[in-house]
Amino acid sequence: MNHRSRVVFLLLSFAVVLPLIAGGFVAASEEAKADAGRDSLYKYLTVFTEVFGLARRAYVDEPPSTQLMDGALAGAAEALDPFSFYLPADAVAPYLALHEDANRSVRRSGLRVLKDRGVAYAFAVLPDGPADDAGLMRGDVLAMIDGRSTRDMALWEIESTLAGAVDETVEIERIRLGEQRSVTITFRDTPLPGVTLEARDGLPVLRFDGFHAGTVDNVATSLRTLDAGTLPEIDPAL
Repeated sequence: MNHRSRVVFLLLSFAVVLPLIAGGFVAASEEAKADAGRDSLYKYLTVFTEVFGLARRAYVDEPPSTQLMDGALAGAAEALDPFSFYLPADAVAPYLALHEDANRSVRRSGLRVLKDRGVAYAFAVLPDGPADDAGLMRGDVLAMIDGRSTRDMALWEIESTLAGAVDETVEIERIRLGEQRSVTITFRDTPLPGVTLEARDGLPVLRFDGFHAGTVDNVATSLRTLDAGTLPEIDPAL
């Protein structure tokens, strides 16, 4: 075999072997990634198991496993976003019965509450509602409700407390700019605000408090008025 033939042979061999080597590296890389994913899952499960066991052993009287698991799931749900919460199995039926109207707590108290990193705060205060009459403002931290720390209350418990009967009262300790004050809310039925479309600085601004019965139709009606060049307020159909 002359020199030229050897060069051609080497080039052809390289062209055949290179894809095989590259494929092997890709397969190894994908397998390594899969192993890393499995390892990370096992790592988190291991950490959870260790913390779970440590929490059980740290108590003088060992608590039921279901109680610790409920606490873990509640913390995980709360960490997702301010709107998420975990509802224990034994609380599902009472909660659903109390909240056949999904916005009952908002209607009765005029207050929409959220929790973020364990802190409960006023996300919205309805104008001329019970919470507004009591002096609450959006952004107020709600430290205690009826003598209970809101840090120890799940969001569903807070909503249930604020969904009391008409003329019942609830005492809330709010914190605003470092000042703590106790206020009393007297429950009554408060109409939820409707959909409004108004002009601000030459731009149309659509506002609505939340999703209620009729909200979608009202939003659609409001948007259609843009074609007519008018920006009326749309009455709520609740």
